[in-house]
Amino acid sequence: MKKRAICLSLVALLLLSGLLVAAGAAVKPAKNLATPQLKSPRNGATINFGDPTSFEWRAVSGATCYQMDLEVADGTHPVTWKHTGTLVIYNSKADLSFQAGYRRWRVTALDTYSPSLMSSLPSNWRTFTVV
Repeated sequence: MKKRAICLSLVALLLLSGLLVAAGAAVKPAKNLATPQLKSPRNGATINFGDPTSFEWRAVSGATCYQMDLEVADGTHPVTWKHTGTLVIYNSKADLSFQAGYRRWRVTALDTYSPSLMSSLPSNWRTFTVV
């Protein structure tokens, strides 16, 4: 519970300090943590509506939690992405369900115990389609 409170406090502090931009959920990294490597679902995966899906990445040494950014395509061509949420995850896996649509996700590692609020660069985006 203490770890969760520290992670939530870090996200709030980053938002207030301007290091975390809610609309794009971009973290200004200290480049002291390795970038999370996404494992699943694979890029371009098709997921059935209502089915819980496991989003997994390799754990990063020194990370106390992870920021997961989620976006959905707005249906225009070329694609314009709309930020739909930022989650704070306390391990390297999240089981989530989504409404239908073309979506993408990425993960940033955070170290809430570091006095300098270390973070990684965000992972590459991965897309998936919910049908």
